Amino acid sequence: STSTSSGIASSTISRGSGLSASANADRFNATNWATGSIANAISGSNYMEFTITPNSGFQFSVSSVLFQIQRSASGLTAIALRSSLDNYSSNLDAEKSVTDNTSTQSFTFTFSQSNSSSAITYRLYGYSEAAAGSAGPGDGPGSDIVVYGIVSCITPSQSSSITGPSTVCSGTSQTYSVTNVSGVGYTWSLPNGWASPSTTNSITVTAGSAGTISVTPYNSASGCTNYTASPQSVSIAVNPAPTAPTAGSASRCGTGTVSISATPGAGETINWYAAPTGGTALSTGSTSYTTASISATTTYYAEARNSTTGCVSASRTAVTATVNTIPTVNAGTAFTKTCVSNTNGAAIGETAEAGYTYSWSPSSGLSSATASNPTANPTSTTTYTVTK
Repeated sequence: STSTSSGIASSTISRGSGLSASANADRFNATNWATGSIANAISGSNYMEFTITPNSGFQFSVSSVLFQIQRSASGLTAIALRSSLDNYSSNLDAEKSVTDNTSTQSFTFTFSQSNSSSAITYRLYGYSEAAAGSAGPGDGPGSDIVVYGIVSCITPSQSSSITGPSTVCSGTSQTYSVTNVSGVGYTWSLPNGWASPSTTNSITVTAGSAGTISVTPYNSASGCTNYTASPQSVSIAVNPAPTAPTAGSASRCGTGTVSISATPGAGETINWYAAPTGGTALSTGSTSYTTASISATTTYYAEARNSTTGCVSASRTAVTATVNTIPTVNAGTAFTKTCVSNTNGAAIGETAEAGYTYSWSPSSGLSSATASNPTANPTSTTTYTVTK
C-alpha cells in the first residue's frame, strides 16, 4: 500500500480463505466468490482484507473508503464493507450494488470511526453472478483503494500532582516526581539556577532561586507535543544557606580532651563533624565542642545551621584541636657544698632548648630563677625543682 502518514504502518491486501487467486493484469483478482447474498459471502469467507496499524503514539480516524472494482461478465453483483471493531458483525455503510458490466467502477463507503490507537482490519465481502466470475480492486486511475481520514498523535493524560518539598534550602539536592505513565515523557520547567536535562517522571536537582516548578507530559513514542491543558505546578520557596562559620583555636599538652569552638552568624548554631563532607554529626546545637580524649593534633569540622530554617552552610570550616608534646627536663646533678669543695656552689639544670622557658623553685641561692642552667649556691641544704 501507499501511505501518506508517518503515523501508520504500510499494509498489504489479502484474500479470504473462500476465494481463489486468479491472474489478471493490474487487478488484485479472485474467483470463487459466493453467489446469492452477502450473508453467503460472510459464511464462505469470501472477502478481501487490509489492515491499518497506527504506529506507537499515534491514532487514526476514518471517514470513508474508496474502492475501484473491475469484474468479469459474471463477476461481482454486490459488495459490503465490515471491520474487526465489531468482529465483522455489521456493515460500515449500506451494501453497494455492482453494475453488470466489465468497466472499472468506483464505490465509496462512508462511516465514522474515531481515534483508534490499535490495528483495525477492513474486509470487503462480495457475491457474484457465478462462482467462476472474477473480480477485484484494480484497473482504475490512480489508487484503487483509498482510505480518507486523519492520523494524529495520542494526547497524553494530565500528569499527577508533583510530589516534593515546597520550601527548600539553597544549594541542596531535591527530588520532584509525578506518577510514571507508559509511553509518556515529561518536560520540566524550573526556576532560575535549577537545571535538569531529564525527561523522566522523576528529577533530582540542586535548588537555585525561588519560583515555580511545572511539568508538561508529551507522547514519548511519537515525540508529539500536542498537550494543551495547564501543566502541573508547585511554587517553591528557597531559604538561603548560612555562611561557613569562623574557626576558633584550642590546644593542650599531652593526651586529654580539648574544648574547641566556632562562631556562626546571628540566629545560627553549629553542627560538629569529624569529616569535611558527609558523616554523622558528633554534636549539634552548640558553638563549642569538647573532644574525646586525643593524643595527637586532630582536625574537626564546623557547619553553620540556621536555627529557624534548618539550612546549613555549603561548606564546613576546619577547626584544629592541637596536642602539644609534654617536654622533658633535666634538673642536673646533685652536689655537696663544703669548706673545700664547691665553695661557690655549682651549675645545675640543662643546656637551654629553643622555644622553652624555665622556672626554678625556690629561687633563693640561684644566680637566675629563669635560666636553664643557673648556678646554685645555697646557704643550707636545698632541693631545687625546675619547670620547663
